[in-house]
Amino acid sequence: MNRGYYVDDIIPKVVSLMPARLRNHPYLCEYYGTVEWSIRGIFESYLGWFSGDPSHLFPLNNIQKGRRLNSFLSTFYDRKSHLSNTQDDKEVVAEMLKDQLKIDQAEWSQEQCQFVLEMSTWLLAAEKGAHEDGVDSHLKFILCQNTNTNITKMTALQKKLHQIKFDSLLCLSRFMISTNARNYYLSSAHEMKLSGFFFLFVCLFEKRGAYKNLRDMAIFASKVADIFFMGRTRFKGDEYMGLNITYTIAIHDQHSVFSLELRDGVMEVHEFIYPLNADIQDYKNWNSDDPLLHEIQQVLDTSKLVVSMSANTWRELAISESFLEKLTTFVTGDVKVIKGSKLDFAQIGKLFER
Repeated sequence: MNRGYYVDDIIPKVVSLMPARLRNHPYLCEYYGTVEWSIRGIFESYLGWFSGDPSHLFPLNNIQKGRRLNSFLSTFYDRKSHLSNTQDDKEVVAEMLKDQLKIDQAEWSQEQCQFVLEMSTWLLAAEKGAHEDGVDSHLKFILCQNTNTNITKMTALQKKLHQIKFDSLLCLSRFMISTNARNYYLSSAHEMKLSGFFFLFVCLFEKRGAYKNLRDMAIFASKVADIFFMGRTRFKGDEYMGLNITYTIAIHDQHSVFSLELRDGVMEVHEFIYPLNADIQDYKNWNSDDPLLHEIQQVLDTSKLVVSMSANTWRELAISESFLEKLTTFVTGDVKVIKGSKLDFAQIGKLFER
């Protein structure tokens, strides 16, 4: 979700990355619920009913969709019968969609514009899906992950569909009473038109350090607990599907313990507060009759790594472009490796997107 994927993109990714021992477990067969339903539920619990795709804002109902498709297909087959067999079907469909918006604007209807928007969205997804993994190119620009993919690299058909979708968004904006809906259609259209220039600016903005400066300011202004919990969204879960392990970091000047539990590509963060008179480096000798201390002891005993540092040291490590390089400057001072090795600690920096 944080990478800009829509729910329909997320479902196949989660299913394909699911460990075989879970996917094939006899107790986890989808006799009642399904993985797809659960993903949709999680997606909507975070973002609400609207996916962010403008074609989903006012979708056609089944009757409207069926009527429009029936008419469209009839026209398609009629037109194909009068054309040479060399003309590509997708080109014919694109021309037909374009014709839908060629009529006088006074004759436009919301249903007609919505149909064109939905069709152009589907066709663009089909065209891009084979080589862009179903993600819009402008989203990859936001992440600066693929600067070779932009509007100037589109095929002729993609450019045509791109323009058709743009026109359908403008068309729909004319029918909106809601200022939010109208603004969303216009903003989506504007974003499509200027995506190449705008997201090039975003990448340059990041590369020149302005983004890093803002990020660093935000991290130093945040509570340490918030930094740990935000880290869950930066965890590269798809690269660590088989890693089931726990790392524990103690922030000694705040008497807090944070365990990072990695399990099948998911990171869970647990926070514990230990008493002021307790020394984290001497945790094995704590009074095990105290329920809180006993619980923390269990976490520390099951952790591969236990390390202690101050809150500002963790912030410094969090903003560092080179976690390992920054780590070497601290490891003999504020950072105390209580359990595990320095190499285990260095592994933590590789878990997150920088």
